[in-house]
Amino acid sequence: MVVVAGLSGESYSVDAEPFYAAGSRSVQYLCRDPRGQQRLYKLYRTPVGSPEAIEWARQAMVLGRDSVLTAEAGGSTGAGAAEAIGWPLDLILHEGLLIGAILPLIPLDFLQPDGRPRTFDLLWGAAPQAAYFRVGLMIRLCDIVRVLDERGLVHGDLSPKNVLWHGTAPLAYVIDTAGIAAAEAVPDRFKDRYDLASLLWRGLFPGAGPQPGSVIPAELDARVSALFDRAFNPVFTADARPSPYEWAEALRAAFLTPDGATYLPEALAVLDRHAAGFAAAPTVASTPTGGMPQTSGMPQQSLPPTVGMTVGSQTGWSNPQQPLVYQTAPQGNSNTALKVVLASLVAVLLIAVVVGVVVLNRNSGNDHSTASGTSTTTTSIAPGKSTTPPAPSTPTFDKGTLNQSGTDKTPFTADALLPQTFTDSKNVAYTLRSSGSKPCVSSNMSQNVKDALNNNSCQNMMTGVYIDQSDKILLSIEVLVFPSQNQATTVYNGLKGQNQTWDIWCPTNGTGSSVCQAPTKTMFAATYSSWGQQEYRYLYESYALYINLTQDTSVTDWLEAPAKDILDVVGPDNYWHTR
Repeated sequence: MVVVAGLSGESYSVDAEPFYAAGSRSVQYLCRDPRGQQRLYKLYRTPVGSPEAIEWARQAMVLGRDSVLTAEAGGSTGAGAAEAIGWPLDLILHEGLLIGAILPLIPLDFLQPDGRPRTFDLLWGAAPQAAYFRVGLMIRLCDIVRVLDERGLVHGDLSPKNVLWHGTAPLAYVIDTAGIAAAEAVPDRFKDRYDLASLLWRGLFPGAGPQPGSVIPAELDARVSALFDRAFNPVFTADARPSPYEWAEALRAAFLTPDGATYLPEALAVLDRHAAGFAAAPTVASTPTGGMPQTSGMPQQSLPPTVGMTVGSQTGWSNPQQPLVYQTAPQGNSNTALKVVLASLVAVLLIAVVVGVVVLNRNSGNDHSTASGTSTTTTSIAPGKSTTPPAPSTPTFDKGTLNQSGTDKTPFTADALLPQTFTDSKNVAYTLRSSGSKPCVSSNMSQNVKDALNNNSCQNMMTGVYIDQSDKILLSIEVLVFPSQNQATTVYNGLKGQNQTWDIWCPTNGTGSSVCQAPTKTMFAATYSSWGQQEYRYLYESYALYINLTQDTSVTDWLEAPAKDILDVVGPDNYWHTR
């Protein structure tokens, strides 16, 4: 291991072996900053000697530290567009030359299952994403590029390979920022605007081909058509290319209602007709549509009972979709417990909304809680609850390896720790609608929970939101990971008999989002079921309730089944039982 000193004054412990050595311009190493955060050290094959270039890199570093590090310190990353840029966080100089940079790792949710980046060109492959998803993604990209544009900076290579997209939400992330420079110092200060227009063209019209502006549908909103004309028509000069702000405003005006709350079906239909020649993407749980997998040949699934509505009608994935509308500046999380806040991924971007309303009073031996009416601390427990995992398909696998971080090889990913679907004891099928890696401790948790997690070195938390096939019940799950089984057991046993406040997670939009948008009093009054369990070096916390927040106690059994049964299928056994 090698230690390098950055321009900021911080030092970084760098792995001896390269993480990626095949790049033509740099060799990449994993490293850790003084706070233990894993970073990427990019060692340039050709050092930079220009004082002007080094100064531009320093300014980009200052912006990166101000946006990313400040957000990380506050426990909120990715809520703002500035944090969706892989800024250089530090610079490594040697004898007056810039020899490398410290960068954030690409967030996991912007990687494909095989670890490769999910680049923009995959948007217009054989199965393009839904129109609403592409529009939301393009608006987000405009907001991100606007951060650079309004600061007089040029990325220089906003090509599809350098813009990534989230697998389950319309979110983007810009990488390869080593070439960021001041606009006045590059040959074409408006290059990013051309590149942005090209990405928007391919993103909105995946069937139109790569030639920008070649086939603009006649029925496309005139405001958007005019911007494409200015971007690609040679009669216009480079300085007439639309700014990211103009694009974002035009897209919102063309595809969203005036309040920005709903997509316009007629406008989306124009995009759908343009991409009609493409085969429809298969509907699976990990896609933005959150649909159910095909069940042909499977037993008929049960549906939970319909109960009276206590809040406004549900917003489903059909008609129309609810967009994510972002501001261009970073947004901090609320520090007030029990208040709806935006939850952030460990790396950069948000995918769910969290509200700290799981208030449990667990007496000695209790790991289960239900509530109805106005009660928020009532407890009932079925002694001896079993959460024995299913037998592994590979008898030689030693489950003892799952008790220590040094021997546990389970990937910390949603795919590894959370099943895409499961069926509870009432034969109701649930599908994973959203998921994401989060810091173990959130501001909404009660202090005793925070202290227990911090004192036992909780490492990460994987969150998931499941919804039944009839879109009636929301099931929130947290999988917390500790260095050892002893520490997980200490937390679990230590919190018994104490009031505890954990988190409920919801999708940011669509079915289930209304739960975290409801008044706290209404949420507290809803009937719910919650279970907790420790297994290996993991701790699980579940919470189930009706999306319409009913107070009808007759449905308790329908909530208890998924809240309890999910504990048998999450965690490392989800990964190892098929291996």
